[in-house]
Amino acid sequence: MSRAHRQAELVDLIQLEVDHLLGEPAAAPLAPDAGFIELGMTSVMVVELVHRLEHGLNQPLPQTVALEYPNVERLADHLLDARFSSQADSNGESRPEGDKNTPGRQARLVDEVAHLDDQDVLRWLRHDQDEATRR
Repeated sequence: MSRAHRQAELVDLIQLEVDHLLGEPAAAPLAPDAGFIELGMTSVMVVELVHRLEHGLNQPLPQTVALEYPNVERLADHLLDARFSSQADSNGESRPEGDKNTPGRQARLVDEVAHLDDQDVLRWLRHDQDEATRR
């Protein structure tokens, strides 16, 4: 399966989960570059998106991944790259460097994100997008 096909499947999966969390299917497909917060998701909904993706992909994810990659397109790109780089895990090898996805860390991150108000999350995402643009 080509990378483009895998990318399209991930975009579809993420869009379906976002639609579900927003409570109704969108009349038109979501713009893949529209931010999750811009689409009307709260910070708690973003955390729930990560949980749903973990289940759908059968793979643990950092709880802040949807905040670090705050739209469908960027999140799908990241998940695709992470999936390829972590295939060594399935062969019994160690996880990629920097993956500190432990249950204790996950709980702390969920607690931190759940206590942010939507404006704080939006400011953080804008700052992150500004930083990414400068790179």
